[in-house]
Amino acid sequence: MVPAAKGGGTMKQIRTWLVGLLAVELVIIGGLAWRRWMSPAVPLPALREYHDSQTADELQTLLQSPGPDDAERWRTLADACLAYGHYAQADACLERAWQQGASRDIAYQRGLCDSRLGRLDRARGWFEKVADDSGGLLSSRAWYQLGRLALRREDAGGAAEAFRQAGDFHWPAVYQRAKLLVRGGRAAEAGPLFDRLFGQYGDDLRVWQLRAHFYEALGDQGQAERAYDRASRSLASLGLDDTELYLRPIRRKYGFVRDFAIAQESFRKSNEGEPAKALARRMLADPLWQNAYLTVNQDLAQLVLQASDVDAARKMLDRQFEQQRYPSSKAWELRGDLAVRDSNWQQAREGYLHALEISPARGEVETLLVTTAEKLKQPKVATLARQRSVMQAGLEMFRRNEIMDAGGMFSELLDSHPEWHQAWFYLGECERLRGDLETARTYYEKCLALNPDHGRALWAMAHFIGVKPEKAE
Repeated sequence: MVPAAKGGGTMKQIRTWLVGLLAVELVIIGGLAWRRWMSPAVPLPALREYHDSQTADELQTLLQSPGPDDAERWRTLADACLAYGHYAQADACLERAWQQGASRDIAYQRGLCDSRLGRLDRARGWFEKVADDSGGLLSSRAWYQLGRLALRREDAGGAAEAFRQAGDFHWPAVYQRAKLLVRGGRAAEAGPLFDRLFGQYGDDLRVWQLRAHFYEALGDQGQAERAYDRASRSLASLGLDDTELYLRPIRRKYGFVRDFAIAQESFRKSNEGEPAKALARRMLADPLWQNAYLTVNQDLAQLVLQASDVDAARKMLDRQFEQQRYPSSKAWELRGDLAVRDSNWQQAREGYLHALEISPARGEVETLLVTTAEKLKQPKVATLARQRSVMQAGLEMFRRNEIMDAGGMFSELLDSHPEWHQAWFYLGECERLRGDLETARTYYEKCLALNPDHGRALWAMAHFIGVKPEKAE
């Protein structure tokens, strides 16, 4: 009897233990279910309305694939949505990531999403979680975003303070601070900021234009004119928003954009064209090809043409014109290149002319027009195309402030074709910048003799040479 009682007690203990274990499991499962239920589901973007088939499939697999419910997974999903402009879906992913493990990186991304979705107050709240006085890159970027949000509220004082907090090495913020001081009637305080900007971006177009406004605000018209003059020999290099630089490498992780980058690199390194040809075949077979990232079709057409797959390049360009309706300058140039392959010189000429109508400042296309005119036995047209090619090359050098080389190109043109009044003007500019005002005056006068209404030559004569031609009175 005693053993039976002992055994009964053991079974009772076992049952009690099992019931307890089951209760614990139910609590855990219930907690996980509650947590899942409380977390917002990620609404899938209408991927096939916006992307080619391969990219859409890869993104959908990424969004729906099983995986650990942790912050890093949801941040990865958010990156994929952000890169293709699905900000609402990215924000839902970031909400899950925030619940799994709040971080300053996630807060910054949520601020970006909200700012793109027009939820400016929410965006400001997220950026404020990131902005501090640490001087770190993420903090500087958050302060800069707060400054831009303040500008959208017309809060110049708040914007100035946020840009100041971004630091002296966040160059877009330094530029914005200087701009606010100049426009706010405090130009005299902007001098040190310009010194910093010129140390880093001494050839930037925006910086020189703002410098001209700075001098105008100080009442120094002479310095302002010199700044405007220097701006005419500058290119824009200071970017005021680095969002695309952030998104581009993410976009290259998926679909045709990724595969094009691989094929391009293969061709560049080893002249191997098969990856490009294979990609072109897949893209031609894709019913959603028009949803590919905008420039992929023409970029791939150019690559397969270089790889000698003329037929694929032709089909891709025909579809771009007839279905995608995207007749870019590059697409017209490629049509010209295809026509050259067929020795159809008239069609090639038409393609190159269309390319120049869309993007006039393209010296390489001018050079191609020389060849087409020669093949069409149009010596006068070829001569004019050659002149335009030299003129454009000189202009590009001048805008890069390569004065000696630019002057050489203008002189070369004028030696055989002295009727180019624009070349005389720019040759005068080159001489002026070299300090030879007498020679510059001679060239300005030659320009005005050919075109008495040339406004910049008239202005240069009056302001740099000190002579007012009769036409200017």
